Amino acid sequence: MVKGVLGGKNFVKFLTISPLYVMIEPWWKICENRHICRACRMEGSMMKAIYPGSFDPVTNGHLDIIQRAANVVDELVIAVLVNSDKKPLFTMEERMDMIREATKEFPNISVKSFTGLTVDFARENGAKVMVRGLRAVTDFESEMQIAQTNHSIEPGIETIFFTTSLEYSFLSSTIVKEIAHYGSNVSKLVPPVVEAAFHRKFGHSLHESMVQY
Repeated sequence: MVKGVLGGKNFVKFLTISPLYVMIEPWWKICENRHICRACRMEGSMMKAIYPGSFDPVTNGHLDIIQRAANVVDELVIAVLVNSDKKPLFTMEERMDMIREATKEFPNISVKSFTGLTVDFARENGAKVMVRGLRAVTDFESEMQIAQTNHSIEPGIETIFFTTSLEYSFLSSTIVKEIAHYGSNVSKLVPPVVEAAFHRKFGHSLHESMVQY
């Protein structure tokens, strides 16, 4: 089932593809009487969500999703995955510290690490919602499969997708690491704490490149 909410001259802003939710614009603009956003829920009802990922490192694209999700839910846990199959550039402690520094203005955000299934981590932490970001249509296909699998394991946990803001639609941690590795400017792509960490990691200044990203 697909539902759309139209507002004024805008096109569809909110899609429900049971059991998924797709956020195309900030929720507070479109949540009237949806009974799932923070403003519309019954008093005393709390919504806790997790936003899982490797965050190696956290980028401005991640922060775009984090900030918007934090405005929707009462409590947001940034869940940093311990993935033994990958060799991250930054340690778990470094990644978690950078996220904490970049999100310190949000009192309803916490950062935790986890291993195993994301849906198990959500259940163990009392979260009913998993937040995911979508950069392109190609992301949606794989993310939808994951979300449906999670829902089959734990029907009480929903997945909410936030479409990435246009200026970050190309951005990934992999791209940022490659740009930083060659000493190019990443100040528009990552928060200052991550830029400083790149400087320490690679041992050079991240200068202005002839190609502006």
